[in-house]
Amino acid sequence: ENRGVGSGMRATFQNAGSPLSLGLFFTIMVLVLSASLPSAIQAGLTNGGVPVAAAAGAAHIPPTGALFAAFLGYNPMQTLLPPAVLSQLAPAARDTLLGNSFFPNLISAPFMDSLRAVFYFSAFLTLLAALASALRGKRFLFEESDARDEAAVSHDQPLSAQAAK
Repeated sequence: ENRGVGSGMRATFQNAGSPLSLGLFFTIMVLVLSASLPSAIQAGLTNGGVPVAAAAGAAHIPPTGALFAAFLGYNPMQTLLPPAVLSQLAPAARDTLLGNSFFPNLISAPFMDSLRAVFYFSAFLTLLAALASALRGKRFLFEESDARDEAAVSHDQPLSAQAAK
């Protein structure tokens, strides 16, 4: 008799939980990226021949900006590095830094670290839910009360039979 209520509550929790979990998971991803991305960018740029001071300045790209740039196929190095620094680089090094594969390869390790953190957190929540489910106790079956049965019978009888009672 309460299936409609249960279905409505399930739908409500699902509709509220989906955006909440996405927000929580992306927050974890951005926090881990903000911790590891600057050092990865700085190391990649200095290995590519960029001076340390310019690499340190370009390494402070916001993590969400780096994610969106990589997802959209955009390499932000031309806008992050000063034109004077780019002009001092060898043509092969400049082409590598400004190419389509440099930036995605540069952020792939920090991105994988952040993705692992999200998956570990998700696994922890799954284990926590399994523990809560195991501790909830035995299965409980509700029994129909006699009062409900009598009320159901009285609704099926004609009014003259109910008046006689």
